[in-house]
Amino acid sequence: MEENHLKENNEADTGLDKADEEVNSLVNDTEQSKRRRIEIVHSWPSKAQFEIEKIFSEKLQSLSIPEAFRPVSLNYSNEKFFQRSIAYMLDALDFLPYRPDLAFDFIWRAIDFLTSQTVSEQGISCNNDKDILRASVDTLWTNYFKTNPILNACFLKLIQCVPVQSCEYLFKRLYANYDASKPNNPNKEISRLIAFDGGAARNLEAKQVIELIRQNYPYDGMISRRKGSRFLFRYIKGDELTVSDGALSKTISANLAQQLNFCINGILYTLRNDRAHGGVFSPFRSSKATLRTYAHCGFSFLLAYYLLLALIDIRDDKLINKELLINNYHLNIELFTDLYGRNLKR
Repeated sequence: MEENHLKENNEADTGLDKADEEVNSLVNDTEQSKRRRIEIVHSWPSKAQFEIEKIFSEKLQSLSIPEAFRPVSLNYSNEKFFQRSIAYMLDALDFLPYRPDLAFDFIWRAIDFLTSQTVSEQGISCNNDKDILRASVDTLWTNYFKTNPILNACFLKLIQCVPVQSCEYLFKRLYANYDASKPNNPNKEISRLIAFDGGAARNLEAKQVIELIRQNYPYDGMISRRKGSRFLFRYIKGDELTVSDGALSKTISANLAQQLNFCINGILYTLRNDRAHGGVFSPFRSSKATLRTYAHCGFSFLLAYYLLLALIDIRDDKLINKELLINNYHLNIELFTDLYGRNLKR
């Protein structure tokens, strides 16, 4: 059993707080990069790249499939939900492999459309987009993977590829603006994870995990933030962790429902909101961007892609051949890990 005692303050950790560096890249940007953006605008429509874009392009050429992704083959249907979903998917594919962030945006539009339609058709009452997504996690995706053991194994294998960068990003969003005066609803990101309904949290397990991390990994210390992000990384992956809770210790691990909750209501929906409302800087047009930045966006796209396929399969199980889907999971996971390697765990 793996152990992670949250209060091991004497443990050496010299890692830089890379989440802060990359999320706040505009603040720390170099003068050269600022001028470079303007130069590229002036030279348009000629194509020009930032240094990290050149590095990423060279990295892609080392792969057996330079696009680093292959879509699964789909059967024909003239159903409106399917054709609309595929139209968004085509928009997403147009931005691969160089802009996984924009590919994610279009896949999420398809998810927005399909979750709203499917939840409504199943007679589930929802008041807003947050309720629709929560119902989709609890009722659609969780049940789908539980009743498809082989696909569940594939999906869990994908979750094992979650980058540390994605967990640093989520940790920052959960705790940077934590309002301790509102313990039941300290901010909107936590509200989604704990299923806050205006009076109480319905997801008590998520609430407990979030509070344990906050108590043991205060946000005001760089090393503490780094360790807290690593704990979140291991929790999402499903590791068994020993946690200090006051004078006691307890063992926790995320089940499928919580892994989906933290990945979808946590990482993906937070990224979607930040991008839709201008909450993050353009990821690859900065001197602070690294392959870790690409890994975060690439994972978000890949996870959203397979969640979309699951929704399509829920609506009509004749549209996707299961054997082809399983093979596609393995291929894209291999391409993803070959492309990013140790950048996933840094």
